[in-house]
Amino acid sequence: MRFSGLFILIIFMLALSHSSVFAESQRPAHGMSGYKYREKQKPSDESKKEKKDEEKKGEEKKEKVALAPQDILMNMLQFENRQGILDYKVDVLEVTEDPMSKKTKSVEKQIYYLAPARILILQDGFPVSYVDDYLFEKRMKDYKTELMPDETIDNALCYVVKTTPLEKAFEKNVKYYYVAKDNYRKIRIESTHFNASGESLSTVTDFYYITVNGKYTLPLRSESRTYENRKVQEETRQLLKGTITATFMNWKFNTGLTVDFFNEKLKNSQIYDVVK
Repeated sequence: MRFSGLFILIIFMLALSHSSVFAESQRPAHGMSGYKYREKQKPSDESKKEKKDEEKKGEEKKEKVALAPQDILMNMLQFENRQGILDYKVDVLEVTEDPMSKKTKSVEKQIYYLAPARILILQDGFPVSYVDDYLFEKRMKDYKTELMPDETIDNALCYVVKTTPLEKAFEKNVKYYYVAKDNYRKIRIESTHFNASGESLSTVTDFYYITVNGKYTLPLRSESRTYENRKVQEETRQLLKGTITATFMNWKFNTGLTVDFFNEKLKNSQIYDVVK
């Protein structure tokens, strides 16, 4: 009987020892928040949204800090390069309509582009306008640039950059660049200048875009109109000159243009434009 009691006691002690080892194996390591087999708590949809909102605010704050007026104009100048275009040639048919005589005049031009920002306009083989990033940065030193309040033009939210010549004699010849905030395409350029009588005039050029070759956003046409003073309400101010419509056609990409082509065409020429 004593033997049976001793045997039962031994069995009980072994069972208790095994139970302690098993419990120890299931205990989480020091510092763990749960057992190994417990899944980590997933973030709620609300916390995910809060995180995305914080990231978005951070990006917006970064953009506001980084983008000076000159940066916006440079991004506009390099709009084609930002799409991965190396070079192109495009034909332009420019038609001027005179509302007084009801006559039209047509001019053919060619635009040549080389990344990142060389743009040359030829008429009858001769340069009539040229700009590049180096010339742009150099010329911008002669202008005061200001970032104006955003405006919406043709459903496009735009940066508005005002440039004013620092030279006293030309300080009234200001320009306003309306640049789309989503991809930096130019939407409108408005120039203020003066006629022989000293009256203030505004020339407004609007740009309209299409998708070329299924992937490039490029201008289909531009329309330029000259009005009386810019301060007059847009819907009531008088059109003073005819409309100039430029239609862009026959786009050719990656044709192998080189810097030598531009240098040859610009030889002995002083023509340039600050920003086309």
